[in-house]
Amino acid sequence: MERNDDWALNYYIIMMKAIFRAVVVLILLVAIGSCTKDVIDTTGDLVGIVSDSQTGDPRSGASVSLTPLGKTSSTGSDGRFEFNAIEAGLYKIQVNKDDYQSNTKEVTVMAAETTQADIQLKPLSKGNELARCIAGLITKKGARCSCIMMGWRKSIVS
Repeated sequence: MERNDDWALNYYIIMMKAIFRAVVVLILLVAIGSCTKDVIDTTGDLVGIVSDSQTGDPRSGASVSLTPLGKTSSTGSDGRFEFNAIEAGLYKIQVNKDDYQSNTKEVTVMAAETTQADIQLKPLSKGNELARCIAGLITKKGARCSCIMMGWRKSIVS
């Protein structure tokens, strides 16, 4: 009977060691799996449509600048622009297009979100366009400039 008891005791010890090893391995696997670092998204997307303030029509070919990043984009045929995966924060959008007054807008981009920032441009009148041309071309007293715009020509002598 003693021999039977020794065998049973040895079998019990071997089984307990096996169960203990299995539990230790399982605990290690759970611990390693839970130690993975959570990925936190710190970027967002900024999208918008540039349109004419009078007609509401989208404006293609407008230049869209994003500061302080210094990124630029051009609007597509649908007036749409986008800046993807930019850090969350406060940005200034500046939009320029020939024959329109430039416009700026401040927007806050949130992490893991898409921020919509539509912006409208006001068309320039012929008088404003001429003034802009003159201001850009006359650099010193006595300078002569010509502006050709919208099918007409104007010469200035100072």
